[in-house]
Amino acid sequence: MQRIRTNRAFLESVATTTSVKEGRQLMKSAKPSQLDTLCEIILNILRGTLPLGDKDKKKASGHKGVLRKLGEKCLKKLPRKRLFIKYFTVIRKIIAAALPLLGIVLTALQLS
Repeated sequence: MQRIRTNRAFLESVATTTSVKEGRQLMKSAKPSQLDTLCEIILNILRGTLPLGDKDKKKASGHKGVLRKLGEKCLKKLPRKRLFIKYFTVIRKIIAAALPLLGIVLTALQLS
């Protein structure tokens, strides 16, 4: 959760980017810690820790193989970055759906 807290501005910019070209440029310039944060969110969604709505699950179900590959820890940084650039539109939708849930989780952790 610390990673998510430190890279919150990056996550918000990924979720609110409307242009695919700008989003891909954002992924190209992303630091490894920011990519690790995205992978952590995707991994939590795949494990079921962060529940998504049925509509969002349906959109992401066609890309399960890519999402699982991004969630792997053994994938090197350059191939992972290329996957993020290629599938930016799918990742943007997933992060946009998960960001409100992450905000709730982070505030709950701060209160406890």
